[in-house]
Amino acid sequence: RQDEIRELKESLRKTRDSAARQQLEAQLATLQRSEQKEAASARAANANAQRRKTEHKLVEGGKKPFFLKKSDQRILDIAK
Repeated sequence: RQDEIRELKESLRKTRDSAARQQLEAQLATLQRSEQKEAASARAANANAQRRKTEHKLVEGGKKPFFLKKSDQRILDIAK
């Protein structure tokens, strides 16, 4: 994906035609958005795994199991 973005940026610099330029800009924006979404979902998955791991350790120590509601998870994800 990084290679595709790099290629699109290079072709954007070389392109003079405005219609082709707009199309390339749209493709570049789409790729960048999807890359950002993937990174955000990876961060959220990592945070959830970390939360589950710490909760599991606490449960092994004798604590009652407690799982966050989805709304609370979203709030914590936004805070980070």
